[in-house]
Amino acid sequence: MPPITQSTLLKDLLTTKELAVTKLVAAGHSNAYIGIELGAKAGTIANHLASIFKKSRCANRTQLAAKYLAECNSNA
Repeated sequence: MPPITQSTLLKDLLTTKELAVTKLVAAGHSNAYIGIELGAKAGTIANHLASIFKKSRCANRTQLAAKYLAECNSNA
């Protein structure tokens, strides 16, 4: 995995499924709800989040949501 810098975008780091999870996290949804929306179990969503946190270097859902929304707003 290449080194992560401040300018690395989530869309370049994450898989399509991870981006879908990230979008729903940024909307404030729980793992259970995200699982229903994406056709997966809440545990699978938790596994996706662990991978997302590692790749994005975000410590929690709040940081992830803030990074995602900031990127969305900068591309608007």
